[in-house]
Amino acid sequence: MTATSCEIPVPVSANAMYKIMRTRKGGVFLGKSPEYKDWLLTAGMLMRAGLDKVVTLPVRVRLEVRGGDGFRRSRDLDNLLKATIDCLRAAKILPNDRISEVAEVSAKYLPVQDERLPAVCTVYVEQLEQGLFS
Repeated sequence: MTATSCEIPVPVSANAMYKIMRTRKGGVFLGKSPEYKDWLLTAGMLMRAGLDKVVTLPVRVRLEVRGGDGFRRSRDLDNLLKATIDCLRAAKILPNDRISEVAEVSAKYLPVQDERLPAVCTVYVEQLEQGLFS
């Protein structure tokens, strides 16, 4: 099993990824929030620079969030997974996020080492054994 990792800013909560927007003609639709678009751009560039494109599937995706400046401990840890996996797809690290390709996901909170340092998230993409879904 091989693994690669990179550090990204703490993901946007799944609750803040989309918002109701208006069209010019007065209609409404659900679109990506400005905060989510900014995070996708930054995290996507870091992922493309730090992670190899996944060739062997299935994989495990792990997040380790280290608290710090800008991170509230009242946040739901599981709400960070959706944005991260979607960004892995958008950055073309993962071809898809179907269960046959991403067989495991997990998130772990690590205590703050220094409140003055910004919170950070480390993403690990680990190849699992072949034949899990054959």
